[in-house]
Formats: sequence, C-alpha cells, structure tokens
Amino acid sequence: MTRRLLLCICLYALQASAGTPASPDWNELAEHERQLLAPLARDWNRYSAPKKQDMLALVPDGVTLPPAKRARLQSKLKRWAELTPAQRQLARQNWRKLQAMSPAQQQYWRQQHTPGSLAPR
Repeated sequence: MTRRLLLCICLYALQASAGTPASPDWNELAEHERQLLAPLARDWNRYSAPKKQDMLALVPDGVTLPPAKRARLQSKLKRWAELTPAQRQLARQNWRKLQAMSPAQQQYWRQQHTPGSLAPR
C-alpha cells in the first residue's frame, strides 16, 4: 500500500512538473523578444512564470513586425511598466468590467475615458 501511494505521488509530481510553463530569464530570450519587450527588461527576472508566458504571448512568432505595430506594442508595454501596483490592479479591474459590457456600452465607456488614463474625463 505504501509503495503504491509513493508511486502515485511520484507520478503526480512528474506530471505537474511537466506542465509547468517555462520561465526564461531576460538573457535567455531571443533577440527579437528582448527588443519588443525592452520596456519590461528591468523587472523581467522578478516576474512569475505565468506572467512571463503572458508577456511572451504578445510577441509574434515571426521576427518581423510592422514598425507601426512594433511602436504601439512597445508604447503600451512602457506605459504598463511605469504603473504602480495599485494602478495595475485598477487597470485589470477596468479591463474585466469592459469585457463584461455590450459593444455599445464599451463604445460609450471608451468615449468617456481618455486613452491611457484610468479615470473618466
């Protein structure tokens, strides 16, 4: 009985570790990833593995990204990196609220809020 329990625990641990997302350090990222994610460089190695995976999901697989899209992505990442933890939490709450709204409500909300701000005009 003890052997069977030990075997189950080992198999569970092996399965859990196999599903763990990669957590690359900044210097392990590909050059194009470092270029696009440059605004996050200072804090990158402190991010959790899931957060790193979320940020890496923003980077396209291909090395090339049109200059306008590259600039927009870097601008958004720079603004995000400059937010305080409280501001980030508020931004997440606003995002969840926005996603729960109808398209008409979303449009109205966007008209009432300035781009990049967390508070209404």
